[in-house]
Amino acid sequence: MMVMKPKKWLAHLLLIAALSMLLAGCTSNEQETSSSNLPIHHLHGTFSIDVHDPKAVVGDADYVFVGRVDKLVNTEYKNAVTLETETGTKEVASPYTNYSITILENLKGELQTGVSNPVQKSGGVNEDGASIVLYEEDILPQVDNVYIFVAYAQKDGSLLVSGPNSTIAVPANGTMSETNLARVAETNEYQTYSNAVNNEKDSVRERFVSKFDTQNK
Repeated sequence: MMVMKPKKWLAHLLLIAALSMLLAGCTSNEQETSSSNLPIHHLHGTFSIDVHDPKAVVGDADYVFVGRVDKLVNTEYKNAVTLETETGTKEVASPYTNYSITILENLKGELQTGVSNPVQKSGGVNEDGASIVLYEEDILPQVDNVYIFVAYAQKDGSLLVSGPNSTIAVPANGTMSETNLARVAETNEYQTYSNAVNNEKDSVRERFVSKFDTQNK
């Protein structure tokens, strides 16, 4: 389902995702104007790490950073699957949301800071606009808010944020910037993931380097 390889999914995960999106289109004819009001359909998977252990989550990832969401660019739809329905066949695809995110602080890795970088998030609004698809224990970032992101470098050098606990909200959102980053460092979320990076549980997998890594400059 994903380009990245850190997660080991069951073979039927694509079918679950497709059925979730199909059901979303069948259960409601109303199109919400705001994604915040849309119902969320969660995906379930089997992982090679304990996604409830921050030390394992950050150890599996390539980058962990505090970032401010500057812009929601668009949503892409990938991995289309054709399903048979009562009215014929229907093609459904998985949403991936593209953002521009300013990295305020690196907790793991050395991504360029102070500039808006493209980051792709697994999940988003379905093509029919009737629901949101996300992994369990995950959230869809909102513009102007600050989060701790757990990201994977893809083979082409892009950044993908994907999986449970890969986007962690920071309290008092909507007012953070480079000038008051100290407020972020005082939160329990920051302390938890900063400590996790210092005590990470490494995982064995093929790894890549982001084209936004300062080591590439």
